[in-house]
Amino acid sequence: GLGTRLGPVIGAIIGVYLDDRLASTAQYSALIWGCIILVVVMVAPGGIVTIVGRIFRWVRDRIFAQPGAAADVDEAVRANATAG
Repeated sequence: GLGTRLGPVIGAIIGVYLDDRLASTAQYSALIWGCIILVVVMVAPGGIVTIVGRIFRWVRDRIFAQPGAAADVDEAVRANATAG
């Protein structure tokens, strides 16, 4: 979540929550934390906010967009990103 301002905040909230939940497994908490971080880095290299954004765009494109409209918008966004 380094690319967003919201990512580190959400990561800290989730981290504090999980740390509290893992307190009862003090003996294995470091191992569990390591596995959680490994899975998140492998599954969501852009962070949790990026995944939520992708899900939101997928739902928006499937429910609200006209057929082909999302592709046109994405193409225009990519063209503007490479031009500027």
